[in-house]
Amino acid sequence: MELDRKQVDRILEKLDTQGVSRRSFLRHVAAAAAIATAGPLLAGCGSGTTETTAGQVATTAGLTPTSGGSGVVLAKGLPIVTLYSSLSIEYYQMWKLGAEQAVKALEMNYVELANELKPETEISQFESQVQSGAQMFFITSPDPGNIPDIAAKANSDKAYLINVWEEPDWVTPFNFGDYYVQYRSPDSIGQAYTMAKMLFDKMGGKGGLLHITGWPGGTPDWQRTAGVDKALKEYPGIKLLDRKPGKWNPIDSRKAMEDMITAYPDFGGVFAQNDDCAIGALQALEERGIDVPIVGLDGNKQMIQYMTEKKVFASMSHFPWWVAGNSAVSVYDAFNGWKPSAPERMMFYGGLPVTQDNAQSYMDKFYGGSDLPFDWPLMSRMIHPDDWDPQNEMWPMEQEKMWEGRPKPDGWASPQAIEDAKAAAEYDKVKQLYADHYKKKITL
Repeated sequence: MELDRKQVDRILEKLDTQGVSRRSFLRHVAAAAAIATAGPLLAGCGSGTTETTAGQVATTAGLTPTSGGSGVVLAKGLPIVTLYSSLSIEYYQMWKLGAEQAVKALEMNYVELANELKPETEISQFESQVQSGAQMFFITSPDPGNIPDIAAKANSDKAYLINVWEEPDWVTPFNFGDYYVQYRSPDSIGQAYTMAKMLFDKMGGKGGLLHITGWPGGTPDWQRTAGVDKALKEYPGIKLLDRKPGKWNPIDSRKAMEDMITAYPDFGGVFAQNDDCAIGALQALEERGIDVPIVGLDGNKQMIQYMTEKKVFASMSHFPWWVAGNSAVSVYDAFNGWKPSAPERMMFYGGLPVTQDNAQSYMDKFYGGSDLPFDWPLMSRMIHPDDWDPQNEMWPMEQEKMWEGRPKPDGWASPQAIEDAKAAAEYDKVKQLYADHYKKKITL
C-alpha cells in the first residue's frame, strides 16, 4: 500500500505530538520503500516477523497506516522489541510465543533479544535497538538493578517502555518520565501466600519444609519468599528447615535440593519459587525415591504435565503468553497515542492455581493447538476504544502493597501524581474500569 502526501502529513503530525522524531519515522519509511522494490512478494507488506539475536538490529517489513477505532492513524510495520532472560528457561519459551502472535496480529515487526541472565547485556541490547530506530519495547530483566538505566535511556531517547516483573524497591515510572509507560507484575506476595497455604494444607498442617528460592535480590524472589513467610506464621506446625537459591532454573535448583536433602532428610514438602525450580527439585527427589508434595509458580508446560502424572501437586499460572502479548499491545497503544492514567502506570495482573484436578484442562486449552486463546487486537485501547478487553484480571498496583515490608530509602517521597490520584479516588475507578471490560474470561 502506498502512502499519499496527506497520509504522511497526518502521521508526522501525530508523531510530533508524541515526541517521536520525524527522522526516525522517515528512516523506517525509506527502509520500507527499499524493501518494496525488491519484488512483488514484498511490495505492500504490512506485517512480518524479524527474529534477531544479540548484536543484530531491527528491520522493518513495510509501513502501512490504518485507522484505529478512534479514527486516528495507526502506524504499521514498525519493530516492537522484546528483551527477556533466556529461552533455556521454559517461562520465556511461552513468553516468546505470546509475543510473536500478538505482534503479528498487530501487523508489526517482532524483534527479540535474550540477555542470558546478564543485566548489562540487556542495557547494551536496548541501546543498539534504539540506535537502529526502534521505539517500542516490552522487557523483563533478570535483576532490578538495570531497570533505572533502561528507563532513563527510554525517556531520553523517546522510546516507549513497558517493564514486567523486576523493579527496584519504591521506584516507579514517575521517577523517570512518560516514556516509561508502565510497570506491571503479578501480586507475587499474595500468590505465593496462596500456594504456600495450599501446600501446607496438603502436608496436613505439619512437617518440615524445604524452600528453593529464585534469583537472589530479584523482585519476584523476595516477594514470593515474603508470601511463604506470611503463610508460615499461620501454620505453627510447619517448620522451615532450609532455603537455598535455585536461580529460576532446574540445574541450580536440583543442586540446591540435593544439598538440602543431605542436610535435612526428614521433610514433608517443597515450595519452589518457580516451576523450573520445582522441576529441578523433582529430579533430585526422584533419584532418591522421595515422594512429597511440590508446588511452584508460573504454569509451565512440563510442570503441568507432571501434575497430570501425579508427580507434583500444584502451580500458580500467570499465563506467560498473555503477559508478553498484552505488554506488546500496551506499548503499541502508547506509541499510537494512549495515555495511561496515574493508577495505570503500575498494574497488577491475575493468575489461577493449577492442580492435579484441572491440569488436563489447562493442557487442552493452552497446548491443544498452535493458536493461543487470546484476541490480541481486542486488547488494544486504540483499535477498540469502546470494547477493549484485557482478557485477564488487571488492577492498579499500590506502592504499599507492592513493597510491603521493604524499608523506604532515606528521603523517599511518594510521587505527587500518585497522591493526587488517591485523593480523587481514581484507583477505585480504574479497578472498576478494568473489571467492567474483562469479558473474555480465562477459565479452566
